[in-house]
Amino acid sequence: MPMNPKLYQWLIGCFAAVGSFTFGYDLGVIAEILPALQGVKGFSPSSNEQGLITSLLSVGAFCGAFFASWLADAIGRRGTILAATILFCFGAALQAGSQNNGFLMGGRFVTGGGIGIYCMIVPLYQAEIAHPSVRGYLTALQQLFLGLGGLISSWVGYGCYVHLTGEVRFRLPLALQIAPAAVLGCFIYMFPESPRYLMQKDRQEDALQTLANLHAHGDITNPLVLGQIAEIREHMDAARSIGNPWKEMVGSASNRRRLTIGITIQAATQLTGGSAISYFLPEIYDLMGFSTSRSLLINSISSIIALVGEISCMLLVDRLGRRWPLIIGSIVMSITFIIGAILLVKYPADQLNNSAHWGFTVVTWVFSFTYASTAGTISWVYPSEIFSNSSRSKSVAVCTMTSFAFSTFVSQVTPIALENIGWRYYILYVVCNLSNAFVFWAFFPETSGIPIEEMDNLFSEASLFIPLSKWTPTNDSGRTELEIRAEKQEVYVTNQENTANVA
Repeated sequence: MPMNPKLYQWLIGCFAAVGSFTFGYDLGVIAEILPALQGVKGFSPSSNEQGLITSLLSVGAFCGAFFASWLADAIGRRGTILAATILFCFGAALQAGSQNNGFLMGGRFVTGGGIGIYCMIVPLYQAEIAHPSVRGYLTALQQLFLGLGGLISSWVGYGCYVHLTGEVRFRLPLALQIAPAAVLGCFIYMFPESPRYLMQKDRQEDALQTLANLHAHGDITNPLVLGQIAEIREHMDAARSIGNPWKEMVGSASNRRRLTIGITIQAATQLTGGSAISYFLPEIYDLMGFSTSRSLLINSISSIIALVGEISCMLLVDRLGRRWPLIIGSIVMSITFIIGAILLVKYPADQLNNSAHWGFTVVTWVFSFTYASTAGTISWVYPSEIFSNSSRSKSVAVCTMTSFAFSTFVSQVTPIALENIGWRYYILYVVCNLSNAFVFWAFFPETSGIPIEEMDNLFSEASLFIPLSKWTPTNDSGRTELEIRAEKQEVYVTNQENTANVA
């Protein structure tokens, strides 16, 4: 018996998200690696060097995301995932075998190249295989697996820091990240290619069968499948007539609007404070007098709480939508930074207070849950679904590059800011989160449940100021839409047969 389509999509999405798992692991493990390097011959990085070790991953990811857009259209979504795997494993091996800070920085940069490709291609691939009713659920797997990677790396790092000594304390956690990436690279070609990529390469029969396997138990006569293939064909034909996809990104008001929104959500997410806390939690807790081992333990617990948030978002994002979770989440995150700043002012490191320590810890945990269940996850869901077929891979690449550009900024600035201005650094994130809430409320339309091919109409017709917008989808996702799409396919097939008969 054929597998249930939604289960099949979920399994494919999970396997592809192993690439995000590697990102989460490498992202989280650095919080343990930096203190573990202190006192080791050839390492012992200063604040500036800590910032470079951390930020070079983002610099590499920025470059990787840029080249991923060409790879995605040249060798397919699966081939691009394989390319990312090879680059990631090479960089991880360099990190694990590094002999000094420079060696480690080089490994971080190469690993970042693989991560940048992963972060661009995985949500795009997931969005392109998903039914509109579960697209948010499926693309949210990106952040869920990122959280799983962070969870495992935080506990592995904590265990290595507490129970091991010498170089093995940082080499072992860095080496372990090769294993999941290698599994992904070995088996990715057992899973289907994106039907939209197949259509782009004029492999129409393969695209039809893939869509049928994904959405209709393999039935190529299913109305949904026939309607989807017809609509994808229309958009692909339109895309071919346009020409340069880079120019197409800014070639119309609708596309410029989408690109601006995609860039904005990625930049705004990096300015929530999530990256600063993830990268430099021990340094932040040091402001209140926490020991390194205790701060790493708290970070490990935070990763569990964040995972719960990511699961919550994955289960609810198609019901609650994208817009209001972003707005409410930004307000809550701002409040956590206000409370955190007050505690840092009243109870600095030289005035130890157990109640204040617990208060600061709980506030950090609330932030972790809120970030993971809102902006941290939706920032990958939203850009993967809003762009047209003609420029999707290039536009998603630009959004991913924006994420890593701002991540680089945060990584480089945070250790220096914590050392020089302490609690005042929290003010930046109070202001940014409140600003984010306003921008999401004012300019971000709701995209939940809207087919990818319908996004052109949404961003062309909906008001720029969303609270005043009256736009609704041309068709809902019910039977009427399926019949309309199927009719398009039947007309196409009839025309093809007539052409063949005349010939």
